[in-house]
Amino acid sequence: MGISPLAALSRNLVFHLTPLIFCLAMVVLPLRADPTPSLDQLTVLDQGSQIIITWHFYYRLLPKKLILPGGSTQITLDDPATLRPNLEALVRSAFALTLDGQPAPLTTLSELNLAPDGGVDATLLYPGRKNARLQVREPLLPLYPSTYIINFEIYSPSARAHAVTGYFTGGAPSPVIDYTQIGDDYKPSIFDALNAPPVKLFKQELRAAWINPSWLFLILIVLLLRPARQLYPLAWIMALAWILPIFIWAHNGTQIPLPLHPLIPALLTAAIAALGLLARPSLAVLAPALACAGLLNGCYEVQKTTLERPPPIGPNLTGLSLGLIAGFALIFAIALPILYECRKHPHFQHAWAPKIAAALALTALALALLR
Repeated sequence: MGISPLAALSRNLVFHLTPLIFCLAMVVLPLRADPTPSLDQLTVLDQGSQIIITWHFYYRLLPKKLILPGGSTQITLDDPATLRPNLEALVRSAFALTLDGQPAPLTTLSELNLAPDGGVDATLLYPGRKNARLQVREPLLPLYPSTYIINFEIYSPSARAHAVTGYFTGGAPSPVIDYTQIGDDYKPSIFDALNAPPVKLFKQELRAAWINPSWLFLILIVLLLRPARQLYPLAWIMALAWILPIFIWAHNGTQIPLPLHPLIPALLTAAIAALGLLARPSLAVLAPALACAGLLNGCYEVQKTTLERPPPIGPNLTGLSLGLIAGFALIFAIALPILYECRKHPHFQHAWAPKIAAALALTALALALLR
């Protein structure tokens, strides 16, 4: 029984348009998946007996050498070897809180994350008190340029209507934020579990599988060039090789001492694509190359995504592993059905697949040069 003209036209459109749309999406998604965070945001969360401050700021806008507020200690922010301890000292002196006129000392600096663009996310814990008058100042503001603005919000989860919002500007003494605490302690809800460290690490690795174009394109190149029976072992080799440096770093902080440029993993992606296109290697030859790519990209992620090392406990390591595996599974779940439809066309595997793989390799190099 012959195929109707309408069915033939539909199949041809799917065959010709799907690879083009898929390649465009893979080029655009990595660029849009890593947006620049808001310039500055301060959130003060009133939990009754505890005050939680979450603060995002850009340390590169500060002088490279500065004296901390309230003291004579000078720190530098241009030395990678001392950057983290100096940022910790900076954050610890960044806010002055009082409860009914009495100083409220910092209890804990619970989190400090540094992004590749110089953005810093910090979480600080202070004591609170029932119905106390809370006042907050930020002594660092005079050190920032006059164009610097920090949006702030103070609120209690149980009484959002009483929130206090506004903004600070740099280059001038900090104004005082006045807020009256809510009487009852906040009772955590099930949604607070979404911010637990293992869940945050899961989301971080799920995102990491998508925002590194060299790694994402390498997965697609393997899908295009290798037979279906080899994809399962190759996927596990790639995932476990990526997880290994993450585990080593999480356990004792070890990582490659030399900074990795994004062009390095992009060159490896291009080399593996060239190997697959020109030599068509066996599984025994390709597997070590993909393991090296996984190790390199895992090291690259450790260096570029954050300076905060999670406690090496079972839930955190599980979150790291499952996040990356889920990211891989999502890529495969999207790409495999599309490739399955494309491979129904008799000329796809020989005519189109090599061209798409080559285009992905060249795009990975181009994106690396632009970053």
